[in-house]
Amino acid sequence: MLSHVIGGYPVLPIAIMQEWLGHAALHLNPGLVLVGFDEVRVLKGVILNNGPCDLRAVASKIRRTGDVFEVDVELRSGPDDDPTAHARARAILATTLPTPPGYSRPAHLDEHDYRRGIDAAYRDVLFHGPHFHGIERIDGYSSQGIIARVRLAPAPADWMDDPLRSAWLGDPLVIDAGLQMGILWCYEELGSVSLPTYGARYRQYTATFPGDGIVATLEVRERSTHRVTADITFLDTGGTVVAQMEGYAWTVDPSLGEAFGREQLHAAGP
Repeated sequence: MLSHVIGGYPVLPIAIMQEWLGHAALHLNPGLVLVGFDEVRVLKGVILNNGPCDLRAVASKIRRTGDVFEVDVELRSGPDDDPTAHARARAILATTLPTPPGYSRPAHLDEHDYRRGIDAAYRDVLFHGPHFHGIERIDGYSSQGIIARVRLAPAPADWMDDPLRSAWLGDPLVIDAGLQMGILWCYEELGSVSLPTYGARYRQYTATFPGDGIVATLEVRERSTHRVTADITFLDTGGTVVAQMEGYAWTVDPSLGEAFGREQLHAAGP
Protein backbone atom coordinates (compact mmCIF):
# COMPACT_ATOMS: atom_id res chain seq x y z
CA MET A 1 0.00 0.00 0.00
CA LEU A 2 3.03 2.28 0.11
CA SER A 3 2.56 2.53 -3.66
CA HIS A 4 -1.07 3.64 -3.25
CA VAL A 5 -0.82 6.82 -1.19
CA ILE A 6 -3.31 9.70 -1.32
CA GLY A 7 -2.92 12.81 0.80
CA GLY A 8 0.07 11.32 2.57
CA TYR A 9 -1.65 8.13 3.77
CA PRO A 10 -1.89 4.61 2.31
CA VAL A 11 -5.32 3.86 0.81
CA LEU A 12 -6.62 0.37 -0.03
CA PRO A 13 -7.21 0.10 -3.80
CA ILE A 14 -10.62 -0.87 -5.17
CA ALA A 15 -8.93 -3.71 -7.05
CA ILE A 16 -7.80 -5.28 -3.76
CA MET A 17 -11.24 -4.68 -2.25
CA GLN A 18 -12.78 -6.65 -5.13
CA GLU A 19 -10.27 -9.46 -4.64
CA TRP A 20 -11.09 -9.80 -0.95
CA LEU A 21 -14.84 -9.60 -1.56
CA GLY A 22 -14.41 -12.44 -4.03
CA HIS A 23 -12.67 -14.53 -1.37
CA ALA A 24 -15.59 -13.93 1.00
CA ALA A 25 -18.11 -15.04 -1.62
CA LEU A 26 -16.26 -18.28 -2.39
CA HIS A 27 -15.32 -19.21 1.17
CA LEU A 28 -18.54 -21.07 2.03
CA ASN A 29 -19.34 -22.10 -1.53
CA PRO A 30 -16.76 -24.69 -2.62
CA GLY A 31 -17.05 -26.00 -6.15
CA LEU A 32 -18.10 -22.66 -7.62
CA VAL A 33 -15.99 -20.07 -9.43
CA LEU A 34 -16.07 -16.29 -9.29
CA VAL A 35 -17.58 -14.92 -12.49
CA GLY A 36 -17.62 -11.28 -11.40
CA PHE A 37 -19.49 -8.60 -9.49
CA ASP A 38 -22.50 -6.35 -9.88
CA GLU A 39 -22.97 -3.00 -8.14
CA VAL A 40 -19.48 -2.49 -6.71
CA ARG A 41 -19.65 0.52 -4.39
CA VAL A 42 -16.94 2.24 -2.37
CA LEU A 43 -18.75 3.55 0.70
CA LYS A 44 -15.82 4.76 2.80
CA GLY A 45 -12.21 4.47 1.76
CA VAL A 46 -9.84 2.37 3.87
CA ILE A 47 -7.23 4.95 4.86
CA LEU A 48 -4.39 3.99 7.17
CA ASN A 49 -4.14 7.31 8.99
CA ASN A 50 -4.31 5.85 12.50
CA GLY A 51 -2.11 2.79 12.24
CA PRO A 52 -3.27 -0.71 11.20
CA CYS A 53 -6.93 -1.34 10.37
CA ASP A 54 -8.66 -4.67 11.09
CA LEU A 55 -10.84 -5.50 8.09
CA ARG A 56 -13.22 -8.38 7.55
CA ALA A 57 -15.18 -9.43 4.49
CA VAL A 58 -18.65 -10.79 5.20
CA ALA A 59 -21.02 -12.65 2.88
CA SER A 60 -24.74 -13.39 2.77
CA LYS A 61 -26.32 -16.76 2.09
CA ILE A 62 -26.03 -17.82 -1.53
CA ARG A 63 -29.09 -17.61 -3.80
CA ARG A 64 -29.64 -18.95 -7.28
CA THR A 65 -30.61 -16.59 -10.11
CA GLY A 66 -31.02 -18.41 -13.40
CA ASP A 67 -27.75 -20.08 -14.36
CA VAL A 68 -25.66 -18.24 -11.76
CA PHE A 69 -25.51 -17.74 -8.01
CA GLU A 70 -25.44 -14.44 -6.15
CA VAL A 71 -23.83 -13.54 -2.82
CA ASP A 72 -23.99 -10.11 -1.19
CA VAL A 73 -20.54 -9.20 0.13
CA GLU A 74 -19.28 -6.32 2.22
CA LEU A 75 -15.91 -5.15 3.53
CA ARG A 76 -16.14 -3.88 7.11
CA SER A 77 -14.10 -2.61 10.02
CA GLY A 78 -14.96 -1.79 13.62
CA PRO A 79 -17.01 -3.72 16.19
CA ASP A 80 -19.62 -6.25 15.10
CA ASP A 81 -22.43 -4.31 16.77
CA ASP A 82 -21.50 -1.03 15.05
CA PRO A 83 -19.41 -1.78 11.96
CA THR A 84 -18.17 0.66 9.35
CA ALA A 85 -18.92 -0.53 5.82
CA HIS A 86 -16.14 0.32 3.37
CA ALA A 87 -17.23 -1.45 0.18
CA ARG A 88 -20.20 -3.48 -0.98
CA ALA A 89 -20.98 -5.62 -4.03
CA ARG A 90 -23.00 -8.53 -5.30
CA ALA A 91 -20.67 -11.39 -6.22
CA ILE A 92 -21.66 -13.59 -9.14
CA LEU A 93 -20.65 -17.28 -8.92
CA ALA A 94 -21.15 -20.18 -11.31
CA THR A 95 -20.07 -23.77 -11.85
CA THR A 96 -17.88 -22.73 -14.81
CA LEU A 97 -16.61 -19.49 -16.31
CA PRO A 98 -18.68 -18.07 -19.17
CA THR A 99 -17.59 -18.05 -22.80
CA PRO A 100 -15.83 -14.79 -23.74
CA PRO A 101 -17.98 -12.40 -25.78
CA GLY A 102 -16.90 -11.14 -29.17
CA TYR A 103 -15.32 -7.70 -29.28
CA SER A 104 -14.34 -5.28 -32.03
CA ARG A 105 -12.13 -2.42 -30.96
CA PRO A 106 -13.66 0.95 -31.88
CA ALA A 107 -11.47 2.70 -34.45
CA HIS A 108 -11.91 6.14 -32.90
CA LEU A 109 -10.10 5.27 -29.66
CA ASP A 110 -6.65 5.69 -31.19
CA GLU A 111 -7.26 8.91 -33.12
CA HIS A 112 -4.23 10.54 -31.53
CA ASP A 113 -0.98 9.68 -29.83
CA TYR A 114 -1.10 10.29 -26.09
CA ARG A 115 0.79 13.53 -25.55
CA ARG A 116 2.54 12.46 -22.35
CA GLY A 117 4.95 9.59 -22.02
CA ILE A 118 3.96 7.01 -19.45
CA ASP A 119 6.75 8.14 -17.11
CA ALA A 120 5.36 11.68 -17.22
CA ALA A 121 1.84 10.38 -16.60
CA TYR A 122 2.94 8.68 -13.38
CA ARG A 123 5.05 11.65 -12.35
CA ASP A 124 2.63 14.47 -13.15
CA VAL A 125 -0.89 13.04 -13.01
CA LEU A 126 -1.24 9.70 -11.23
CA PHE A 127 -0.48 9.16 -7.54
CA HIS A 128 0.53 5.51 -7.90
CA GLY A 129 3.96 4.35 -6.77
CA PRO A 130 6.23 1.77 -8.47
CA HIS A 131 4.29 -1.34 -7.39
CA PHE A 132 1.17 0.05 -9.05
CA HIS A 133 2.73 1.23 -12.30
CA GLY A 134 0.36 -1.05 -14.17
CA ILE A 135 0.21 0.85 -17.46
CA GLU A 136 3.12 -0.19 -19.65
CA ARG A 137 2.34 2.15 -22.54
CA ILE A 138 -0.57 4.05 -24.08
CA ASP A 139 -1.18 3.06 -27.69
CA GLY A 140 -3.94 5.52 -28.54
CA TYR A 141 -6.04 8.33 -27.17
CA SER A 142 -9.14 10.30 -28.17
CA SER A 143 -11.95 12.34 -26.67
CA GLN A 144 -13.87 9.07 -26.38
CA GLY A 145 -11.34 6.81 -24.68
CA ILE A 146 -7.86 5.29 -24.37
CA ILE A 147 -6.07 2.13 -25.48
CA ALA A 148 -3.15 0.85 -23.38
CA ARG A 149 -0.93 -2.13 -22.75
CA VAL A 150 -1.04 -3.12 -19.07
CA ARG A 151 1.06 -5.33 -16.80
CA LEU A 152 0.04 -8.30 -14.67
CA ALA A 153 0.44 -8.35 -10.90
CA PRO A 154 3.16 -10.46 -9.31
CA ALA A 155 2.14 -13.36 -7.07
CA PRO A 156 0.12 -12.42 -3.95
CA ALA A 157 3.08 -13.35 -1.72
CA ASP A 158 5.08 -10.55 -3.34
CA TRP A 159 2.54 -8.00 -2.13
CA MET A 160 1.25 -9.50 1.13
CA ASP A 161 2.87 -11.12 4.16
CA ASP A 162 0.06 -13.67 4.58
CA PRO A 163 -1.98 -13.91 1.36
CA LEU A 164 -5.33 -15.70 1.40
CA ARG A 165 -4.41 -17.71 -1.72
CA SER A 166 -1.27 -18.48 -3.67
CA ALA A 167 -2.81 -17.04 -6.85
CA TRP A 168 -5.14 -14.12 -7.52
CA LEU A 169 -8.82 -14.66 -8.25
CA GLY A 170 -8.53 -11.85 -10.78
CA ASP A 171 -5.55 -9.57 -11.32
CA PRO A 172 -5.56 -6.46 -9.13
CA LEU A 173 -2.83 -4.69 -11.09
CA VAL A 174 -4.65 -5.16 -14.40
CA ILE A 175 -7.90 -3.91 -12.86
CA ASP A 176 -6.19 -0.97 -11.17
CA ALA A 177 -4.42 -0.08 -14.42
CA GLY A 178 -7.82 0.14 -16.10
CA LEU A 179 -8.99 2.52 -13.39
CA GLN A 180 -5.80 4.55 -13.82
CA MET A 181 -6.65 4.94 -17.51
CA GLY A 182 -9.88 6.61 -16.43
CA ILE A 183 -7.99 9.01 -14.18
CA LEU A 184 -5.70 9.97 -17.07
CA TRP A 185 -8.63 10.50 -19.43
CA CYS A 186 -10.42 12.73 -16.92
CA TYR A 187 -7.29 14.80 -16.42
CA GLU A 188 -6.70 15.34 -20.14
CA GLU A 189 -10.34 15.96 -21.11
CA LEU A 190 -11.76 17.68 -18.02
CA GLY A 191 -8.61 19.24 -16.58
CA SER A 192 -9.01 17.57 -13.21
CA VAL A 193 -8.03 14.38 -11.42
CA SER A 194 -10.61 11.86 -10.26
CA LEU A 195 -11.12 8.71 -8.22
CA PRO A 196 -13.15 5.59 -9.07
CA THR A 197 -16.07 5.02 -6.73
CA TYR A 198 -18.52 2.65 -8.43
CA GLY A 199 -18.75 -0.22 -10.90
CA ALA A 200 -21.99 -1.52 -12.40
CA ARG A 201 -20.64 -4.84 -13.66
CA TYR A 202 -17.39 -6.82 -13.74
CA ARG A 203 -17.10 -10.13 -15.59
CA GLN A 204 -14.11 -12.44 -15.92
CA TYR A 205 -13.70 -15.09 -18.61
CA THR A 206 -10.45 -16.76 -17.60
CA ALA A 207 -9.17 -18.34 -14.40
CA THR A 208 -5.66 -16.98 -14.98
CA PHE A 209 -4.74 -13.81 -16.83
CA PRO A 210 -2.30 -14.54 -19.70
CA GLY A 211 1.34 -13.96 -18.85
CA ASP A 212 2.29 -12.25 -22.10
CA GLY A 213 0.35 -9.10 -21.28
CA ILE A 214 -3.03 -7.48 -21.66
CA VAL A 215 -4.43 -4.84 -24.00
CA ALA A 216 -7.00 -2.58 -22.32
CA THR A 217 -9.54 -0.37 -24.08
CA LEU A 218 -11.48 2.29 -22.19
CA GLU A 219 -14.63 3.63 -23.86
CA VAL A 220 -16.30 6.65 -22.25
CA ARG A 221 -20.10 6.31 -22.02
CA GLU A 222 -21.10 9.41 -20.06
CA ARG A 223 -19.29 12.55 -18.99
CA SER A 224 -20.17 15.59 -16.92
CA THR A 225 -18.28 18.16 -14.89
CA HIS A 226 -18.16 15.93 -11.82
CA ARG A 227 -18.57 12.35 -13.05
CA VAL A 228 -17.35 10.11 -15.87
CA THR A 229 -18.67 6.62 -16.66
CA ALA A 230 -16.80 4.20 -18.92
CA ASP A 231 -16.46 0.57 -19.97
CA ILE A 232 -13.08 -1.17 -19.94
CA THR A 233 -12.34 -4.32 -21.92
CA PHE A 234 -9.22 -6.42 -21.29
CA LEU A 235 -7.98 -8.61 -24.14
CA ASP A 236 -5.14 -11.05 -24.59
CA THR A 237 -2.62 -10.48 -27.37
CA GLY A 238 -4.79 -12.56 -29.71
CA GLY A 239 -7.80 -10.29 -29.20
CA THR A 240 -9.84 -12.61 -26.95
CA VAL A 241 -11.71 -10.90 -24.11
CA VAL A 242 -10.41 -11.98 -20.69
CA ALA A 243 -12.41 -9.54 -18.53
CA GLN A 244 -14.74 -6.55 -18.79
CA MET A 245 -15.62 -3.68 -16.47
CA GLU A 246 -18.90 -2.03 -17.43
CA GLY A 247 -20.36 1.18 -16.06
CA TYR A 248 -17.41 2.04 -13.83
CA ALA A 249 -17.56 5.62 -12.58
CA TRP A 250 -14.97 8.19 -11.53
CA THR A 251 -15.80 11.18 -9.33
CA VAL A 252 -14.04 14.25 -10.71
CA ASP A 253 -12.79 16.58 -7.98
CA PRO A 254 -10.20 19.35 -8.49
CA SER A 255 -9.44 19.35 -4.76
CA LEU A 256 -7.85 15.91 -5.15
CA GLY A 257 -4.97 17.47 -7.08
CA GLU A 258 -3.11 18.45 -3.92
CA ALA A 259 -3.60 15.00 -2.39
CA PHE A 260 -2.33 13.31 -5.56
CA GLY A 261 0.79 15.45 -5.42
CA ARG A 262 1.82 14.42 -1.91
CA GLU A 263 4.31 11.63 -2.33
CA GLN A 264 5.65 11.64 1.22
CA LEU A 265 3.90 9.50 3.81
CA HIS A 266 2.55 11.14 6.93
CA ALA A 267 3.24 9.39 10.21
CA ALA A 268 0.34 7.08 11.06
CA GLY A 269 -1.30 7.07 14.46
CA PRO A 270 -0.87 9.36 17.45
